[in-house]
Amino acid sequence: MRKFAIIAGVSVAAVLALTVAGYFYAVSQAREKARTTLEISGYTDIEITGMSWWGCSSDDRFCSAFRAVAPNGAPVTGAVGSSWFKGATIRVF
Repeated sequence: MRKFAIIAGVSVAAVLALTVAGYFYAVSQAREKARTTLEISGYTDIEITGMSWWGCSSDDRFCSAFRAVAPNGAPVTGAVGSSWFKGATIRVF
Protein backbone atom coordinates (compact mmCIF):
# COMPACT_ATOMS: atom_id res chain seq x y z
CA MET A 1 0.00 0.00 0.00
CA ARG A 2 2.84 2.38 0.82
CA LYS A 3 4.42 1.82 -2.60
CA PHE A 4 1.12 2.78 -4.29
CA ALA A 5 0.94 6.01 -2.24
CA ILE A 6 4.46 6.98 -3.27
CA ILE A 7 3.74 6.28 -6.94
CA ALA A 8 0.48 8.26 -6.76
CA GLY A 9 2.24 11.20 -5.07
CA VAL A 10 4.99 11.28 -7.68
CA SER A 11 2.40 11.08 -10.47
CA VAL A 12 0.42 13.99 -9.05
CA ALA A 13 3.61 16.04 -8.66
CA ALA A 14 4.62 15.29 -12.25
CA VAL A 15 1.22 16.31 -13.64
CA LEU A 16 1.29 19.51 -11.58
CA ALA A 17 4.82 20.35 -12.78
CA LEU A 18 3.85 19.78 -16.43
CA THR A 19 0.73 21.92 -16.01
CA VAL A 20 2.71 24.82 -14.54
CA ALA A 21 5.41 24.52 -17.21
CA GLY A 22 2.76 24.45 -19.95
CA TYR A 23 1.11 27.57 -18.58
CA PHE A 24 4.39 29.52 -18.51
CA TYR A 25 5.18 28.36 -22.04
CA ALA A 26 1.75 29.56 -23.22
CA VAL A 27 2.26 32.95 -21.55
CA SER A 28 5.63 33.39 -23.25
CA GLN A 29 4.04 32.52 -26.59
CA ALA A 30 1.25 35.05 -25.94
CA ARG A 31 3.83 37.78 -25.34
CA GLU A 32 5.56 36.92 -28.60
CA LYS A 33 2.20 36.90 -30.42
CA ALA A 34 1.44 40.34 -28.95
CA ARG A 35 4.78 41.74 -30.11
CA THR A 36 4.34 40.30 -33.61
CA THR A 37 0.77 41.65 -33.85
CA LEU A 38 1.92 45.13 -32.86
CA GLU A 39 4.86 45.08 -35.30
CA ILE A 40 2.64 43.98 -38.19
CA SER A 41 0.19 46.78 -37.31
CA GLY A 42 2.94 49.41 -37.56
CA TYR A 43 3.75 50.04 -33.90
CA THR A 44 7.39 50.75 -32.98
CA ASP A 45 9.47 50.94 -29.78
CA ILE A 46 7.33 48.14 -28.35
CA GLU A 47 7.71 47.23 -24.68
CA ILE A 48 5.62 44.34 -23.34
CA THR A 49 5.06 45.34 -19.71
CA GLY A 50 3.39 42.19 -18.38
CA MET A 51 -0.14 40.89 -18.09
CA SER A 52 -3.17 43.15 -18.20
CA TRP A 53 -5.91 41.76 -15.98
CA TRP A 54 -8.71 44.09 -17.11
CA GLY A 55 -7.70 45.20 -20.61
CA CYS A 56 -9.17 42.43 -22.75
CA SER A 57 -12.36 40.56 -23.54
CA SER A 58 -13.61 37.67 -21.43
CA ASP A 59 -13.00 35.50 -24.53
CA ASP A 60 -9.26 36.20 -24.36
CA ARG A 61 -7.20 33.72 -22.36
CA PHE A 62 -4.07 35.88 -22.50
CA CYS A 63 -3.80 39.65 -22.25
CA SER A 64 -0.40 41.32 -22.62
CA ALA A 65 0.01 44.97 -21.61
CA PHE A 66 2.30 47.15 -23.71
CA ARG A 67 3.76 50.60 -24.30
CA ALA A 68 4.66 51.62 -27.83
CA VAL A 69 4.66 54.34 -30.46
CA ALA A 70 1.57 54.13 -32.67
CA PRO A 71 1.78 54.31 -36.47
CA ASN A 72 0.79 58.02 -36.27
CA GLY A 73 3.77 58.74 -33.95
CA ALA A 74 1.81 59.08 -30.70
CA PRO A 75 2.98 57.22 -27.61
CA VAL A 76 0.30 54.75 -26.46
CA THR A 77 -0.35 52.14 -23.81
CA GLY A 78 -2.73 49.26 -24.25
CA ALA A 79 -3.20 45.51 -24.28
CA VAL A 80 -3.19 42.74 -26.84
CA GLY A 81 -5.69 39.98 -26.16
CA SER A 82 -5.40 36.51 -27.63
CA SER A 83 -6.54 32.96 -27.09
CA TRP A 84 -6.11 29.52 -28.55
CA PHE A 85 -7.44 29.11 -32.10
CA LYS A 86 -8.07 32.83 -32.67
CA GLY A 87 -6.18 35.92 -33.68
CA ALA A 88 -5.10 38.82 -31.50
CA THR A 89 -6.90 42.08 -30.73
CA ILE A 90 -5.10 45.37 -29.97
CA ARG A 91 -6.79 47.64 -27.44
CA VAL A 92 -5.35 51.10 -26.87
CA PHE A 93 -6.15 52.95 -23.62
